[in-house]
Amino acid sequence: MVSVAGVVEKAKGDLELRVDFIKGVKRQDKALADGSGQC
Repeated sequence: MVSVAGVVEKAKGDLELRVDFIKGVKRQDKALADGSGQC
């Protein structure tokens, strides 16, 4: 049971990292698009 809880916690952490990463990439894409639009 303890190991299952640990796996669930790790999965949650990995998912949060992945979501943060995707948000960061999207933000970067938007910044690049805005920058190229201004040129």
